[in-house]
Amino acid sequence: MWGHGAWDWAVVVALYAFGLNCFRLLGGFPAAARAIERWGRTSSAKRARKLGLVRSK
Repeated sequence: MWGHGAWDWAVVVALYAFGLNCFRLLGGFPAAARAIERWGRTSSAKRARKLGLVRSK
């Protein structure tokens, strides 16, 4: 990266750990899976209503 060898790896590891901890604080994989599932369900329901495949309530 910057030509300093060990410092490059230290920065990479520190940023990687920072990113993982931020992801963990936001809920981790279970929260991400729920968000993607919710997004898929709502977008497919909107598309089905738009195409007239499902009756609106």
